[in-house]
Amino acid sequence: MFKSGKIIGGFLVLIAVLAIGEPAAARDDVCDVYIYENNYNYNLPAPSTVCERESQFTLTLRNFSGEALAGFKFALYEQDTDNYGLPIAGDKVGGGTTDSLGQFNFSFKPDQCKSHVLHVWDKKENLGEFWFFNAVTFACDYNRNLTKSLPALHIVLRDAAGELKKNYSFSLYAQRYDADNNPIFESGDLIASLKTGASGQATVYVAPYNPYRRGQTGFYAVSAKDADGNNSVLYNISVPENKDYTLSYDFSGVSGELRDAKGQLLTGKEVRLYEQTAAGTLGRELEKAKTDANGRFRLEYPAGTYALAVRDYFNRENIFWGIAVKPAGDYQKLTTNLTNFTLSDAQGEGLSSTASLKLYSLSADANGSFYRDKQVGTIKLNSNRTASLSLAAGPYLAVYAGKNNQDYGQTFYAKNGVTQAVKVVVSGNYLLSSGQSFQVSGATVSPIGGSASASAASSVPVSLATRLQGRILLQVESQGQAWYVEPVSGKKYYLGRPADAFEVMRRFGLGISNADLAAVRSNPGAWRRLAGRILLQTEDKGQAYYFDPVDLQLYYLNRPADAFEIMRQRGLGIKNSDLNKISSGF
Repeated sequence: MFKSGKIIGGFLVLIAVLAIGEPAAARDDVCDVYIYENNYNYNLPAPSTVCERESQFTLTLRNFSGEALAGFKFALYEQDTDNYGLPIAGDKVGGGTTDSLGQFNFSFKPDQCKSHVLHVWDKKENLGEFWFFNAVTFACDYNRNLTKSLPALHIVLRDAAGELKKNYSFSLYAQRYDADNNPIFESGDLIASLKTGASGQATVYVAPYNPYRRGQTGFYAVSAKDADGNNSVLYNISVPENKDYTLSYDFSGVSGELRDAKGQLLTGKEVRLYEQTAAGTLGRELEKAKTDANGRFRLEYPAGTYALAVRDYFNRENIFWGIAVKPAGDYQKLTTNLTNFTLSDAQGEGLSSTASLKLYSLSADANGSFYRDKQVGTIKLNSNRTASLSLAAGPYLAVYAGKNNQDYGQTFYAKNGVTQAVKVVVSGNYLLSSGQSFQVSGATVSPIGGSASASAASSVPVSLATRLQGRILLQVESQGQAWYVEPVSGKKYYLGRPADAFEVMRRFGLGISNADLAAVRSNPGAWRRLAGRILLQTEDKGQAYYFDPVDLQLYYLNRPADAFEIMRQRGLGIKNSDLNKISSGF
């Protein structure tokens, strides 16, 4: 092959002379002329780079086990770029459905100077679909064969006894996030209604995270009903790029009964199952069910330790910690609190028949002293100036607002399973002062500062994992291996190589909107609950940030090598003996 040039209209135009058998080189030369003319020769029309004759395009689809994928739909587009220079699909040139061999072919006149985009989907064209940019280019008079391997998502479901759920229907959704960065889905996010076969398995093909596709997170959710008709949801399902993946989901169970402190069964009450973080706080809501006519409830969810909650009189969560969900099921007897209030007058102030008490929560400092916090609600007393209420476990202050702006009150700690009496008397012994601190009998201070927490079923210990949640740990007595303590589970995950660190980052990433990310930057203290998390900017190509729990700063995690380096820079040295106290994930 050789090139020559001549002047046309004052511009140098390259002339390519093509040698037979050199399609790639020939294409490059023609496209060199096309680019040169488009950029510099404004007097002459750009030469056409569309081939005069058709080329055949053959697509073959397989999974990573080598099995042919039949019945898959696809479309091929010319590739363009958007205003940000990112690749997008342009004009469609063809498409079809793969046959029993996983193949389909069609012919068209390609533009040899354009790359092409391949769009493939199993169930939905616009949900969970695959996009391959720069998938294929063409040279005139040459056919192209393209083989793509797609990762299979195998879903295996089992009941609480460990038996396969065969011929069982469930749904797969594309996962999104709400304003508080909690995972959600709506009816419009449905990818497919699936059913396990005789093997107890269903297979579907959905794409891993793609940084060029806005509006998708790369995470999916499975929704299914348990034996009692309660809806179970499993969030944060992701698919690797380079292998098939099997999701095994066990409908482990917890059942029980709900009573008040007098022993009366509570019917029609909603019982919620929550994540229980290593710090002893509630994570996201996972399941809910209502008690039946016998005050009984049942929930199915994967085995683990969680928290159960019911609403009290003021619609606050009354939490029962340390609830074990086991493969064989577990029976819980939950008993709520009952607090009897009495108001009396020892000073002859004269109490109204419609008198009431204000109920405040208490916050605690690090020394165990309590202070008046927010008002929970108003306790309406009957004509005898008494009232009986079920309250969420925790410390409270009951206050009567007397004459001359004087407050009288009594602190107490509401405990589940207990009937207790709280008396407020209009007398000097009950007079409150501004900013007064209290010591509350029976109260426990939460391991994470500021508020008090009651443990109804079992206490939540302050562990090493709690103190180090969200931190990067460096194993100083070994070879400096890096570990990440995931804040929700409290487990440590080995970062290993840069690619391993990047995978951990993506696996535990929490989606966040652009507006909320800007709010974290401007006022990080208000977002302390997200400290230690990996935040994914879902509205902007899924860019990832590490929200450091020490300095509350955001650190951008770009490429795998960058993510690995930043995580090591922010690391805290730890001895092997201490590291071994933290449970390992994966």
